[in-house]
Amino acid sequence: MERYDVSEECYPYYSISGEDKTPMYLPKWEQPPYDVSPSMLDKLCPKPWRYQSSGDMDNVIPRTSLRVAYGGGGYVANLGYDLQTARGVMEDLSEYNWIDRRTRALIVEFSTFNSNMNILVVANYLFEFLPTGGVYADVKIEMLDLHGSKTSLVQFILFCRLLVMVMMVAYFVNELVKMRRQKGSYFKNVWNWIAIVLIITSVTAAVLHIVQEKRTSDSVRELNKNLYANVSFDKALSLLDIETTVFSVVIFLATLKFLTLLRFSRQIIFLSITFRLAAKYLASSVLSSVHCYILLFCHVRNVGIRGSRGGIFQLSSSLHLPV
Repeated sequence: MERYDVSEECYPYYSISGEDKTPMYLPKWEQPPYDVSPSMLDKLCPKPWRYQSSGDMDNVIPRTSLRVAYGGGGYVANLGYDLQTARGVMEDLSEYNWIDRRTRALIVEFSTFNSNMNILVVANYLFEFLPTGGVYADVKIEMLDLHGSKTSLVQFILFCRLLVMVMMVAYFVNELVKMRRQKGSYFKNVWNWIAIVLIITSVTAAVLHIVQEKRTSDSVRELNKNLYANVSFDKALSLLDIETTVFSVVIFLATLKFLTLLRFSRQIIFLSITFRLAAKYLASSVLSSVHCYILLFCHVRNVGIRGSRGGIFQLSSSLHLPV
């Protein structure tokens, strides 16, 4: 009878409740002896085998993927700032099986600063290990614009920000005056509700921008204090994503308000009448165009997903390993 090698141990999929949060391990994930003093444990257990929570890593936030949401904690290996140091750390991690069968996610993060453009590029590579042996890769690259304070361009940007704030206040006062005059009838107009939502989203976007700028400045200031510190820009990037989303809503609502002014144009009136008369003839062509667009989008997305599974990295600043 033919025999097959069957594993005696089975490891489940990742879950936050089942995440290993053991404070310290010996190399090769062995349990340290119980009769050892804390000072000796620091010598026996290298930093890549010490658990760090998201609070210990400050700006690190939980990661999500299409399959599962990961906690912000894990075991961190710092690869340093040069290729030779990174290779030495990688060799030690490989020799002592830092990535084993219990590993469910490997996050590689590194940052590159362009001093000429004053732009910080943050790259995140997420590798997910399935219990069945499969590996999924996801790449996310984002940029942070670190404005200075001496160039004429920055002064112009600050002037535009101030101008936007003044326009927001003026628009808010104008709506208050209109609300006071119209009283209850003010809320019966749909365009007035759009104006209220526009004011709320504009204020929200301004507050998010200020908080995001402060978070970025704090991270840069912390990095300037210690160039070899492990500083993450996760929270600043998350705030930037939320700010971009809110700004898109503001632009959409502002465009709607602008379209209300175009209804007084003679050309727009003629155009609307033309569309109204030709609506039934244009409906079929619009539906066919939308159908072709959906098919093209699905095709491009599938090609992108297949191409993103071959992620390769050469040098990184830190490795985050929740197990």
